[in-house]
Amino acid sequence: MNHPSSAALEPEEDASATPPAGQPEGAAAAPSPSPLLTAGIRPDEAMAEAVRKIMVRQYQVMLANERGCRGGKSIDAVHDMRVATRRLRVAFRLFGAYYKRGLVRDLEADLRKTGRTLGAARDLDVFNDTARRYLRTQPKQQRGELDPLLASWKRQRQMAHRELVDYFDGPRYRRLVEKLGDFLATPGAGVAAPKAAPAPYQVRHVLSSIVWARYEAVRAYEAILPAAVATDLHALRIECKYLRYTLEFFQEVLGEGAAALVRQVIVVQDHLGEIQDADVAGRLLAEYLAKAFKEQAAANGGELADLEGVTRYLSYRRDQARQMTAAFPPVWKQIDSLKFRRRLAAVTASL
Repeated sequence: MNHPSSAALEPEEDASATPPAGQPEGAAAAPSPSPLLTAGIRPDEAMAEAVRKIMVRQYQVMLANERGCRGGKSIDAVHDMRVATRRLRVAFRLFGAYYKRGLVRDLEADLRKTGRTLGAARDLDVFNDTARRYLRTQPKQQRGELDPLLASWKRQRQMAHRELVDYFDGPRYRRLVEKLGDFLATPGAGVAAPKAAPAPYQVRHVLSSIVWARYEAVRAYEAILPAAVATDLHALRIECKYLRYTLEFFQEVLGEGAAALVRQVIVVQDHLGEIQDADVAGRLLAEYLAKAFKEQAAANGGELADLEGVTRYLSYRRDQARQMTAAFPPVWKQIDSLKFRRRLAAVTASL
């Protein structure tokens, strides 16, 4: 089997929904310039083979970070492998029609399982980092108030790591690596039967309409944003992710203007990510407190943990979610504007 090599591959960066350490929570992070994900795509190339080239790089990143994930010390490895897995799954979701349905269904299901297993560890890393940054803003005498919570998250993180290693050693992940590797290393493999000529199949024939369909799916949310709830904003974030990945995947054929568009989408996606993180953290904290209060009620005079700090942190995270939601409308204008649409038209016209 001639699987794509992962030698000398640097992990790909992906804008995180969580600001870097030391940056105040809620502050708008300036997105890093989007790297040019060169895959050697040509405008006159069959879309099925262009997408295959795009997925090769993500597959290499996935394999390159497995060892770091196994070690349990590198949170960056977990992040990078999860992102690569997500990008592979999104590629199949957006462009799966170019391949045989059964192949896409099986690979996407295994990639989803891989992403969820990685996500169980990654989410705890994010929540732990955010809580510790919050503590650094508190008076010194209050910085131990989240110790019971952090200890609980540490135990959950250790369990998630064990489950991740077990998954890597199991048959489902090994099957994914082998099957996906074979598919990516074999041009023409798994391609759906061609439609009657002259059906559009080249990158230059179909990419413009694909990009605009992804933008239209994002723009549709303008009709519900005034009354949007957390689930609506999370769904919008997913659509932004699809638009961003489409632009990034094909950036080399869309031209220089695509990078600026990607950066604008990242601003919106990151803001929505902070809202989502605060909302999910609020739910987890509420569940933790409910369980802790129940255990204390049954303690029968035993030593009780001080939960006042966790209660304050819950209030802080809920306030943060409300504030970030209120601040979203001007951020939304990054992509819901005539200027953005004109730039999008310019990059697709170059095809």
